[in-house]
Amino acid sequence: MRRKTVKNLVTTAMVTALVLGGSTMVYAEEFPAEIETEAALDGIAEAETETATEEVTEAAEEATTEPETEAIVSEKPETEAVLEGSEGDSSTPVAGGRTVDYYSLLANGGTWDGSHYNKADGSMATDVFFFDGTYTYYLMTDGTPMKDKLTYHPDGEHIVYFDQNGHEVFTTFQYCPSVQYTCYFDSNGYLYKDQITFVGDKTYYLNGNGAMEQNGWFQFANGRDYGWANADGTLNTTGWGTDPYGRTVFYHWNGMVARGLISDGAYYYSMDETDGHYLGQFSVDSWQTTNSAGKPISDKARRVINFSNIEFKGWL
Repeated sequence: MRRKTVKNLVTTAMVTALVLGGSTMVYAEEFPAEIETEAALDGIAEAETETATEEVTEAAEEATTEPETEAIVSEKPETEAVLEGSEGDSSTPVAGGRTVDYYSLLANGGTWDGSHYNKADGSMATDVFFFDGTYTYYLMTDGTPMKDKLTYHPDGEHIVYFDQNGHEVFTTFQYCPSVQYTCYFDSNGYLYKDQITFVGDKTYYLNGNGAMEQNGWFQFANGRDYGWANADGTLNTTGWGTDPYGRTVFYHWNGMVARGLISDGAYYYSMDETDGHYLGQFSVDSWQTTNSAGKPISDKARRVINFSNIEFKGWL
């Protein structure tokens, strides 16, 4: 089964050209609805010289600029522990991490009875990772495996999970009874948080808590984008569809609802900047590229002109 992961989420309105599935949908640059179009048009109408055009360009640039850097806020699962040992059982990870020994039954010898590992010298192993040839365990201070626990890895940064049999989970979705939701753990056993992941031809989203979204309409952890998750956790990526309110939206290839201005090559479609519902459309052929004197205008000025000239159809 093929898997790949998108770790850095992007807002759909920032993407300038993107092929979506079997159909082509091109994203234009972002057009904030709050642009003072009347003032911008007046300024552009006066742009008879290169100097005037540059001034309009600067004004339009200021009006259309918004921060591209978004903070991803992630919360930790409510039920967590740290690996036991000299640092104790605090729910807070050890600053800077710590080192925990690793033993393999095949490589290090000794005996394993399913609940305790005795090293080759006869001493019982405690506070160690142990591999019995099939599964990896964490043996606590009493020598028994940790079971059904989301816990910080000794590095103090990542979260791992040991199932009800004490087996560490790798490269799979796993329902965790202690937190009552499904999570995904990568090839290192680390919990995914705020990540879109692809398994085969399916797309999933693990939210800021590490829970797989599977309850319909949801907001991504960036606080801006929306998506729809089916009961099995797969995201809607089918293009045109509807939101929970019956309004037309466009579901992007990564499950995010398109916002801003998008195009299929024949028309530009204006999608609400907040929740992505359809506002209107206009023909690509009507896209203005020159000023009243017939001279080419800058990209920034053209964006202001054409956004104000959108012919809205079928308001939803």
